[in-house]
Amino acid sequence: MTIFRPILILGMALLAFWEGKIIFRPPKTAKERRTIALLPSAVLLLKEHWEKQKLDRAMLGIPLSDDDLVFSHFDGVRYCPIL
Repeated sequence: MTIFRPILILGMALLAFWEGKIIFRPPKTAKERRTIALLPSAVLLLKEHWEKQKLDRAMLGIPLSDDDLVFSHFDGVRYCPIL
């Protein structure tokens, strides 16, 4: 019997600067790399969220790709972190 455990692997770090510049970079250290176990209910919610994003983007004529952020404005523009 194979048991699947859903996980989330965080592979990028977001750096926000005071002047408003935001960049993504790979984690520098092993501590910055994270593997997070997900509950099945969290997986279902993320799938539902992704489907809603896909529909929203389709109405705007903007395709959703695997590289897009999970949480962003409806048009795919990233949220600006509060500094």
